[in-house]
Amino acid sequence: MLRITRKADYAIFLLTSLARKAEQDGVGELTTANQLSDSSTLNKSMVANLLKDLHKARLIDSVRGKHGGYRLARDASDIHLAEILEAVEGPFAFVECATDAPQRTQDAEGNLLPGACGLSDLCTSKGVLRVLNLRIRGMFEEVKLSELADTSRLSCASSTATTSARVEFGSVTATTESALASTRDGAEDASGRNGTD
Repeated sequence: MLRITRKADYAIFLLTSLARKAEQDGVGELTTANQLSDSSTLNKSMVANLLKDLHKARLIDSVRGKHGGYRLARDASDIHLAEILEAVEGPFAFVECATDAPQRTQDAEGNLLPGACGLSDLCTSKGVLRVLNLRIRGMFEEVKLSELADTSRLSCASSTATTSARVEFGSVTATTESALASTRDGAEDASGRNGTD
């Protein structure tokens, strides 16, 4: 249901590579796009495009010239997952109507725009969905790049990798479950009040 796109996954890979480089070799050390491409299975144009997006979002610094390259713009513990995802995918929206951006659903002739929700003017769930959107984004803000780059948290054995990820990011999982439960409870309370009024 809720998935990180391949593009976002690649961006996380590039940033964790830069974070590990900073930790191993020092904060000011640069890594070239070619080095990042060579250390992965990503082609150079994909790496270049992702680095451009990450630089535009001020997550990385770019140094031009013969000895140029890329490095994190700030400490890995000051960069959170929500920033990374938004750098390559745009603003997070669990559902389209849950953002603060004005929603345009019809063209000048009154026809429903492609991808627009025809229920947006009638929807009674909009408030609950906005709360859910904010809570999920909040969870993404809790996950720092330094955590994602910490290889000691993950097991090398593929059979235990899932378990390790669940244990290490258990607080986020628990937060997800409690956020969904409290949102569901809030919706039930609201529907209960509406039914009795």
